Amino acid sequence: MNEDVFRFLLVVVLFTGVLIIAALSGEIHSYEAGSGHLSLGPTMEFASVSELMQRMPLEENVAVTGEVSRVLEDHVSTKGYEYQQFYITDGSQEIKIFCSKYKGTTNVKEGDSVLINGKFQKYYNEYEIYLNCKDVEIV
Repeated sequence: MNEDVFRFLLVVVLFTGVLIIAALSGEIHSYEAGSGHLSLGPTMEFASVSELMQRMPLEENVAVTGEVSRVLEDHVSTKGYEYQQFYITDGSQEIKIFCSKYKGTTNVKEGDSVLINGKFQKYYNEYEIYLNCKDVEIV
């Protein structure tokens, strides 16, 4: 057998083995055939803003859904970093979303339904979720 073919087959076998082990251990959540989309890890369930505020998982990554209630002016830090900021609500409570424009922006407007995956934190006595703006999903 040609050495290049042998190496290729070895890589295929090893990669397939890793996928099988990961799937059996629960590390792979889904794979959509033909799409090339592989989802690693468990899918996060999206909480409402009220559920999040009841749990208060400070410094943890959270998944929250809500409706944009207010859009604020962009913020520029003293170091020149740019951020977008807005609030989302579930009709009962609201929370600030503070996102970095470093890797892209979002075009949210009041009334948009959004899915947010970010870090829940308290900054200057206000609770907020921090993430990259490009990761804000408008639904």
